[in-house]
Amino acid sequence: MKKVKMVKFETDVAFEDESFEEVLERLGAALPEVFVRVVRLVGSGGGWPTIEVILPETQIADFAKWYCEDDADVWGKIIMEEAVAL
Repeated sequence: MKKVKMVKFETDVAFEDESFEEVLERLGAALPEVFVRVVRLVGSGGGWPTIEVILPETQIADFAKWYCEDDADVWGKIIMEEAVAL
């Protein structure tokens, strides 16, 4: 059995036309292997919630595309730099 390398990082979650719960629900539907823990409900990034994300390293690009499709390459690089192996 091949062991999957998991990583974690923190990010702010911005949303406009949906609730935080809807954002988390959409994330769960798109990437069911991702685990999320709310670190601060009102985070430092303009009041948006801060979350800790745990996911397989192989899904960083998928998460970046889900989070910010227009800048997925940039976000993927940022996540790779900030992610901590578990």
